[in-house]
Amino acid sequence: MKLPTLFFALLFFSCQPGTRTSDDPFVKALTKRKLENSDFFISLPPDYAVSEKRGPDFSVYYFEPNKKDPKAFIAGLYFGNHPSEFAATDSCKTEVLAGKILGDATDWSVSECDGKITIQTIVENGLEKGWNRQIHAFGNTTNREDLQKILAIYSTLEEE
Repeated sequence: MKLPTLFFALLFFSCQPGTRTSDDPFVKALTKRKLENSDFFISLPPDYAVSEKRGPDFSVYYFEPNKKDPKAFIAGLYFGNHPSEFAATDSCKTEVLAGKILGDATDWSVSECDGKITIQTIVENGLEKGWNRQIHAFGNTTNREDLQKILAIYSTLEEE
């Protein structure tokens, strides 16, 4: 692991809810919400809305600010059995970051192209039932500060 990645991983895990000793206003302001038609909860900023798009064998939840802001981050969760990662072009800078989802450590793929940052990971949901055995968590932002916010939000995802 490269030194900058190790430093980021240590910094990230020291800033997780429940493990931090300082007060992070962003994390403290997150509000726990149930994802409708699922067995999951996630904590989001109070000014963010959740919308669901259902398909024949999947659901996608989108997290977006209530007021349209082109600089705000957006994120989402795909629940289904056939996730696929968004492809990065060869011109994108890519890296892998350590993070957490559903209480477990996971690697997040990050690509940065033309001032846009995309983050994503695919994990098993642990429920072992139905059509939603895998989760593709993703987010888009334009800055590293919001990238940290997306990671903090996904660290709150939990099963009912």
